Amino acid sequence: MRKRLLVLISVAVFLLTFFTINTLSGPTTRVSATSLQIKTPTEVKRDLTPGIRVMTIGSSVAAGWGDPNGGGYLAIAFHDLSERTGKHYQIVSWAIPGITTVQVAPHYQHWLTFVHPQIVVISWGGLDDAANHTPLTVFANNVHTEIALALAAGAQVDIVTPPVTEQVYLDGPKGLPYQYFQAEIREAQSFQSPDVHIYNVYNQMLDYIQAHHQTLKPYIDNSWHPNLRGHELGGALLFADISAQMPQHIITQSPEHK
Repeated sequence: MRKRLLVLISVAVFLLTFFTINTLSGPTTRVSATSLQIKTPTEVKRDLTPGIRVMTIGSSVAAGWGDPNGGGYLAIAFHDLSERTGKHYQIVSWAIPGITTVQVAPHYQHWLTFVHPQIVVISWGGLDDAANHTPLTVFANNVHTEIALALAAGAQVDIVTPPVTEQVYLDGPKGLPYQYFQAEIREAQSFQSPDVHIYNVYNQMLDYIQAHHQTLKPYIDNSWHPNLRGHELGGALLFADISAQMPQHIITQSPEHK
């Protein structure tokens, strides 16, 4: 089982039917996939050891659901990046199962101010927004704002499509989730900024599966989530894509800790 060397700080895994986003005051530290220790913002800040701080946003796939080790494809990629570069990439995760871009919008600026990240990873799975009937234009505007605010805060932005899930695959290119992926890529391209990077893990993973004459079955946990193998493949593809874009992607200085 892969050891996670980077510090993974995560929002508590919860169902939005029991808690609303308005109850959130700060992240929590992931202890395991099933055991979470909730900490206050002050306690979390005290736990943030020096490193390149990476803030992730998304919902359950980005939060690592289906990965029994916790963290999922984003943690795997940045763990491998830490090992390759010798730099400590520290993930502060605001990926919350069940949340949508609409629900994140009122809180996003606060999260940026609180975390003070050097990299913001935006990785929406699309299914929760689709289930809540978020219009494509609204989704695109929300992602555009997320990118703009992150850049204004001095962060680099990584747009990362998620690993393949059964439901998105079955919905196909005409389904809302896949259209969301295309929309966020277009929004990222519209900035024409060297500080905005696009990593299309979804399409790369589909190409890999097809090239190896495989089915989705070995990589899925349930219709909405990849399993450990799916997260590992997604993480490996993301790591390779980031590595191919170095040195543009690499950050060498850590943020000041206040």
